[in-house]
Amino acid sequence: MLEIKNLEKTYSKQQVLKSISVSARQGKIIGLVGVNGSGKSTLLKCISGLIQDYNGLVHYDGKISYSIENPTFYNNITVYTNLKLFTTLSGTVSEKTIDNILEKVGLTDAKIKSIRVIIRNEAKASYC
Repeated sequence: MLEIKNLEKTYSKQQVLKSISVSARQGKIIGLVGVNGSGKSTLLKCISGLIQDYNGLVHYDGKISYSIENPTFYNNITVYTNLKLFTTLSGTVSEKTIDNILEKVGLTDAKIKSIRVIIRNEAKASYC
């Protein structure tokens, strides 16, 4: 279950979140819609723990997944190591789980390549 009570967040004297209260039962999928600058990303960062300096209560049982808009990868390490680093944030993840993720997104062959090499190869392919 997810429960948020009176969540408030301010950046440099500008209040981004004001008295947000919501609850959701376990197993439900929730969509968050709003105009640019309305606080959607800030709310998700508060829920996921990426932001901790807010007022109010955020409580959840279980796991929360948060997909950031512009992910940053480490270019000089392999795709596998990048995934291992990011999935470790949610606990220990097996190599088999990472292999399944790579298979689902069609990157099995890229497992041992660095992000830099993949980006360079994609750039070359786009000029052909």
